[in-house]
Amino acid sequence: ALASSTIDDAGRSPASKKKRKKSKKGKGGDGGAGAPEYKADRDVLFILRLIKDPSLSSLWSSRRFALVAAVTVRAVSSYDDLRRSRPSSDPADAEPSSTAMIRERYSSILKALSNIKASVYDRGVAYAVNSIVRASKNGSESKEGCRNVRLSHLAKLLGRDDTSFVSKYFPPKGEQGAASGNEVTAMDADAMASALLPARVALEHAAASVRLDAIGRLKKSMVVEGDDGDAASRKIMGDDDLGRALLRRLGADDDPEVASAAGQIVADALKTMCLAGGSDSSGDGDMEADEDGNLLFTALVENDLDSLAKEALLALIRWTVIGKEEKDGITTPSSPILSCISVCGSVAKLILDKNIQASDDLDDPMSRMFCMLFASLGAHVQQSNSGSDKETSNLMKEVSDAASAELLQLFNDEEGALYGSVANLMTANPTSQKVLTNFFSVEGTTTKRDVRITKILQARFLWLALTSYSDAIAAKGFSVKKKSASASNSTILQITFNLAQYQMRLYSQESKKSDRFESDVSFLRETCSRYLNSPAIFQNRDIFERAIIKLASISSNVSYKEIAEPSIALSLCHDADKEPNLVHGGFATVLVNACLLPHASTEGIARILAIITSSSGNIKMDSRSARDCLLPTLALLSHSDRGIREYVLGLLKQYPSLAKKKDEMLSDICSVATNKSSPLWSSLVLDGANALPSLLAQIVQSSQRIQSQKFLIESCKSCALDENGDFTYGGCQAASVIFSSMEEAGEEAFPLLKRWDLAGKDLFQAFLAYDRANNDVGDEVFPELSLSLTQLRDFVTSMLKGVLVNEGQGGDDNIQISIGPSSTGRRMRTYSVGASNSFTVLEPYPDDMLCAIIEGLTSSVTSSTPLLLSTHVVQLVISRQSWANGVFPNLSQKSKHDVASALLALRAQGNEELAGVGLQGVPLESL
Repeated sequence: ALASSTIDDAGRSPASKKKRKKSKKGKGGDGGAGAPEYKADRDVLFILRLIKDPSLSSLWSSRRFALVAAVTVRAVSSYDDLRRSRPSSDPADAEPSSTAMIRERYSSILKALSNIKASVYDRGVAYAVNSIVRASKNGSESKEGCRNVRLSHLAKLLGRDDTSFVSKYFPPKGEQGAASGNEVTAMDADAMASALLPARVALEHAAASVRLDAIGRLKKSMVVEGDDGDAASRKIMGDDDLGRALLRRLGADDDPEVASAAGQIVADALKTMCLAGGSDSSGDGDMEADEDGNLLFTALVENDLDSLAKEALLALIRWTVIGKEEKDGITTPSSPILSCISVCGSVAKLILDKNIQASDDLDDPMSRMFCMLFASLGAHVQQSNSGSDKETSNLMKEVSDAASAELLQLFNDEEGALYGSVANLMTANPTSQKVLTNFFSVEGTTTKRDVRITKILQARFLWLALTSYSDAIAAKGFSVKKKSASASNSTILQITFNLAQYQMRLYSQESKKSDRFESDVSFLRETCSRYLNSPAIFQNRDIFERAIIKLASISSNVSYKEIAEPSIALSLCHDADKEPNLVHGGFATVLVNACLLPHASTEGIARILAIITSSSGNIKMDSRSARDCLLPTLALLSHSDRGIREYVLGLLKQYPSLAKKKDEMLSDICSVATNKSSPLWSSLVLDGANALPSLLAQIVQSSQRIQSQKFLIESCKSCALDENGDFTYGGCQAASVIFSSMEEAGEEAFPLLKRWDLAGKDLFQAFLAYDRANNDVGDEVFPELSLSLTQLRDFVTSMLKGVLVNEGQGGDDNIQISIGPSSTGRRMRTYSVGASNSFTVLEPYPDDMLCAIIEGLTSSVTSSTPLLLSTHVVQLVISRQSWANGVFPNLSQKSKHDVASALLALRAQGNEELAGVGLQGVPLESL
């Protein structure tokens, strides 16, 4: 309502009409004492009519807010003029009904103006108050108390029920603190003006007492109690500007008491928001405006929740008790930290309710802020094994309990009964696991964060997570030998390992000075060993190899020496229960294979080889295990770093002595590579990739030619496949390197047909099985392929060309250069040089090779496969001139028809354009 109900349609009440008639008859007429009263009353009625007039509604629009301030100043000044014209020493509490009625009229004006734009209205009131109070500093009221009475009436107009504070600043003459005569100091006037300021304006005052009083007044005006007095039904009303102002006081005020008072309002308001709209993830809760206005923070939650989250997080960082001493004045009982904890918990809950998958996409600012809020709250939870005396204060315990409650309330819906503690929440809740994975990334990428929490808070949260997951591993009995672990257990193990790596990267020489360094390092060493020794890890060769190379590649030298190296060295100890679960070569073979992973760093490889070399006295292998170590070690000779190659040659020299029984073939192979008197040794040291084919050729020229040749070829298969027939990434890399070197060594050293029969055929069938197994996932969602796996696929598929590489070939003038697949990584391409008109191919073409081609072409006729075997068979075999002109014409009519039909089906049903190109490339006239 814009006007009081006591005002009639004409704008005046009957009592007002009678009073105005008397005023005209009074002393002085229009120019007498009654004139200001009549004029002021007339101003009120005029302004009310302006506001109520529909034709003038645009005048009060958002672009005309300056008018609101000007009218506010005029209304307050008019009311003061009216009181000045009627000097009285009667206190405001004992005013006559006519005086109350006049104030009610002016209050109607002020309320109408406040409803238009509250912040602009407050500025107008502040200007008017300052002007009136400063003018009253040396006032000349006829009676000593008239000034205070007038100011008391002004306070009443502005909504102050208790006006006793006026005498505090302007005490009557003779009382303690009164100035001589009627003079009032400028300091008293400023204090009086501050006390009369609107609460919104006083909230920004320089004096902490004024700000605190303003917050108290705001709280009374904002809180709307429920009908039954229940706290749950209480509402805190307010607009967006007021909410931001209170947040600013919480996060930036230098007085803990003021910040705490503002924080209580903010915390209560956000809890109300959670109850009102948090349960409705679509945002259609009970947060709409009612007859009292909007809930505080309604606009921020609906339109700028990210900004609200930033302010909440900054406030928590500002007032955190973590790392603060009592002397800092931060950990006093008036600290706003508890309010900050509550605010952050409520904002995190609102984010989660607004978008339940908030933590999935880190490109979303809301997701990043949720992670930061979650981590900040977790940092304030007391760790169960904390031994710090500084963290045993009552306030710290209270903060820890509050932070725990806020974290648990994030998921207090139908799953709430599952989590009894923060530790269980951290390890069992999927959202918590995503937060940890995203927050503590160890893959070398930095997550974009708009606001960063302090290092001490990050460290606290990290150790809370580490201890929680370590306890979970111990409690769940991960040491029990199981063939396979559940998905949840595997996730817990992987997150534990990631957290340990993250902490290990932070250590430096300076870290050794910490009192907790030894105990923390011991805990991390035990955690890493427990991870490596878990059946879910060491029974999965790929995961185990990746874990080994990650530990060896840790960037901190301190962490490597104190934690990683002892953990890796322990895996070399013979364990009869573990060894059968790995490759036949045991842990030594796994360590060498780990060095061949595509992401293995030079430093990590050197460290692993140094561990094997230094631990050679504790390694005892049978002949088969020693042989299994040999091929991946030979493959490492192709590494680009000379230091790595020298390590490998030293390791090859030790292999014969590691075997329990003397192995003639093993000794012969190692002696060929490590004979320093041979020119080959210097070639291997200086250029291992180019010298490796020569090494393999010399090995098969030894006294045990047939056995060595068969052993090296079959070892490629056994390296690439584990005992279950699954591919291993390190083994695939070793096989790729050796296959490439065998091809360069020539047909005489390693015949193509023997390479296919002993290894290639079974590996191609394994590729087909891999495609069939991973083609069932649907919607073309395939596992990420390793570079080593695709390299091996290309080498094995290229065998199907049937092209024989003979030494001395290329005497013809016509030279053809064929670009082959990438091999060792040292060179991007390999080149074969041969006479363009005299290809040497397998003749007759083996039936099993032909069957493999047809199986490869038909493997993805109806759907795509991860390895794309059909595509690569067309690219690397059928589309090559050597096969199209040298092999295809010599096939039987039925075989030609089968190949052509498979290509046609692949083009028509599989929509593979390359199949059409391949079909055009073969001589169809020979059909």
